[in-house]
Amino acid sequence: MDYNKYISTIKEIDGNIIYGTTDGNIITENKIIKISDEPIRKIVETEKYIIILSGMDELSILEKNTLKIIKNINNNEYIHDISTNKKIQALYILYEKGIIRKINLKDFKVEYEKNAGFDPVKNKVILTEKYLIKSDDDYINFYLLEDNENQKEKMLIIKI
Repeated sequence: MDYNKYISTIKEIDGNIIYGTTDGNIITENKIIKISDEPIRKIVETEKYIIILSGMDELSILEKNTLKIIKNINNNEYIHDISTNKKIQALYILYEKGIIRKINLKDFKVEYEKNAGFDPVKNKVILTEKYLIKSDDDYINFYLLEDNENQKEKMLIIKI
């Protein structure tokens, strides 16, 4: 089968390319692994894990070396975006309803859940390792994902 027309996302991890496909597979140099029946939307990593977002609400956490699924997370809530912080081994999940959930990847427990304050119809929102970036009308706002007493929550506002 020619997977070139079915690629939905690509990620380089440790010098290797991993492809996510529209039929729910991930493809590495020597393996095809079925993750979901839904398209793979995003692939992120930490030191120990590869985390796959597929479909509207499916997260699969794979052990990085063996690519075995060790945990599935599905709360039947539309997931807008995900990111990881490798340093503190955390997974951030941004739900379409404007909620951010932080999951500790050491024990897979929710550390916090807070309102990100965005409307998906009006705002473009993405997660990075450190920030929630949100566009509001004429501004781009950067919010820290981790609170730090020495820094303001709203780090930078850029007028466009």
